[in-house]
Amino acid sequence: MRFVLNFIFFGLLFFIIWKFFPEAFHTLVTWVTALYDWLYHLFHSLFEQVNKAEATKEAPKAALLLPWLFWKK
Repeated sequence: MRFVLNFIFFGLLFFIIWKFFPEAFHTLVTWVTALYDWLYHLFHSLFEQVNKAEATKEAPKAALLLPWLFWKK
């Protein structure tokens, strides 16, 4: 119940800002848009680097895996 009331009051707050303070609302919208674009490009470049690293990864040599096999037993 508290979540629903907070959701309604949050919506009313943004409606009041939009209705009575349009410049402030435009500033909020531009900040959120810039933040969203920055986060999108950050995660997009991060996933791109991970995919590039996985694509260029070579198969490990069998001799390099021998210590791991003995240690695991």
